[in-house]
Amino acid sequence: MTSYTIGNWTVSSNYADTLTTTKSIVVPDLSYASDYSLTADEPDDCVIKNVTSTNLNVCETLRFARQSVKNIYERTGTTATSAKIADPSGVQIMFELNETYSASNSVTGQEAEIPCVGRIVLRFGTSTMVTSRLIEDLLTRTIATSFATGKTNADRAIQLARGIVVPTGL
Repeated sequence: MTSYTIGNWTVSSNYADTLTTTKSIVVPDLSYASDYSLTADEPDDCVIKNVTSTNLNVCETLRFARQSVKNIYERTGTTATSAKIADPSGVQIMFELNETYSASNSVTGQEAEIPCVGRIVLRFGTSTMVTSRLIEDLLTRTIATSFATGKTNADRAIQLARGIVVPTGL
């Protein structure tokens, strides 16, 4: 749960988690300056590639993009005018990973490439009430949706890929 004060506003989340055990996952610390080079640079979009690959093909590209949003309330279910901030404009940001994994068969020697794409899109208002603390909560809770209760493995993602849309226990 997040809660903070900025100016005259107190900002807090509206959920109450039954379980309060914190999950811990290892997140790599990407070294943009030494391991990546810029391949595309547009005003609201850039692509960088990893230059550390031992393979001749690019093994990894990252894309960062932003897009202005006229009305953050659109398609959210917030209908009460009194519950809306005066300026409904916002931004949508995207982090994208395009990764190609290599696989080799120890018996036949056959080799294969496995292309995968990961994307996180966040949409939020640009009001001064929106701080990095709120975005951190949004980001970590979004990532948490990819894990099963009490787990930090990819089993929930595999279940979803196999058609089990509803999380276990519902």
